[in-house]
Amino acid sequence: MASASNIGAVERVAGALYGALIADALAMPAHWVYRTGLMPQLFGADGITGFRAPPERLPGSILSLSSTSGGGRGKDDGGLVGDVILHGKRKYWARGADYHYHVSLAAGEPTLEGQLLTVLAGCAAGDGSRSDSGQVEGLEAWAEDAASAGSGLAERFREAYVAFMTTPGSHNDTYAATAHRMFFANHVLDGVPAVEAADDDRHNVAAIDALTLPTLPMVLACVAAGGGGGGRAGDPGRVPEAAVEAGMAVLGVTRNVPYIRPYVAAYGQLLWLTLNGVAPSAAAASVACDEPFAGRFDLPAFAALHGPGREPMAACYIDGAFRVLLYLLYAYGDDADVSVALLANANAGGENVARGSCLGAVLGAWWTG
Repeated sequence: MASASNIGAVERVAGALYGALIADALAMPAHWVYRTGLMPQLFGADGITGFRAPPERLPGSILSLSSTSGGGRGKDDGGLVGDVILHGKRKYWARGADYHYHVSLAAGEPTLEGQLLTVLAGCAAGDGSRSDSGQVEGLEAWAEDAASAGSGLAERFREAYVAFMTTPGSHNDTYAATAHRMFFANHVLDGVPAVEAADDDRHNVAAIDALTLPTLPMVLACVAAGGGGGGRAGDPGRVPEAAVEAGMAVLGVTRNVPYIRPYVAAYGQLLWLTLNGVAPSAAAASVACDEPFAGRFDLPAFAALHGPGREPMAACYIDGAFRVLLYLLYAYGDDADVSVALLANANAGGENVARGSCLGAVLGAWWTG
């Protein structure tokens, strides 16, 4: 396992993407498990210890309350889910059925959000195809090509996103977040042009999963700005504005939430610091003292309240979820065994998938092997 001092920029780009996908798939079986007593019932006394398939049923699953015709909660008689997107999956959204959100995924298979990250990776490489996330050599070769791409990425991704989501068999996930359901309700059902279809419900859309897709353009922009060599002398300073802009442009394809820019910038700062040789724990401590948390979050005190087996459980709402991300980096990020942090995140439940994706990206940019 190599650390920030002796790996190159191309390896870091590949590491960030690979780390995000691994963490997503690892956390998937316990996604949105909010009752701590359910964890041993579902996964045994040791919890999640590696890739595994999700349980078929999840008591209290909000999937059974979610709308199949748009975002949020609602009736299950709409055809958006099943006919337009998530082809053939509407049966899992039935009222009272309590299916797991990702019941149709196999062990080690990333969620829809993670798979969209691979669609974006293909767009970054300029060919519009998904990256070969299963082969390290292929991923690194892709990263070398992608690191010089970037202009027009949001536009290329918008076209690929619509095609991927509306093509039967393109993926096998059961669930699509409110943001995606709102987008396709606007675009397909109401005829809104794709460039204007991104929406917001001021509740579920501005969530931690909004940070998954900005990962890649921000890492690429940071590398283009000279990050990624590890060991930059002195204070690396602020994440380049171009990196934040690149993240916001891709974010804006699927969500209309410009007001979460401070969190995108904070995530970009985590990536920038680690790409430039700052250890994950120190990067987390630095970001916790900065906007949007300045004066509102005592990370060492928060960490003292938690620990192995006592990880904080957080929902999808971005402020609370981002704090737990910082905690996990602060508590476990410097451990050369990356699985310690990723399994702690997975077994914490809650919105562990999107949070894990960010965690895995930061750690993947720092450690590679």
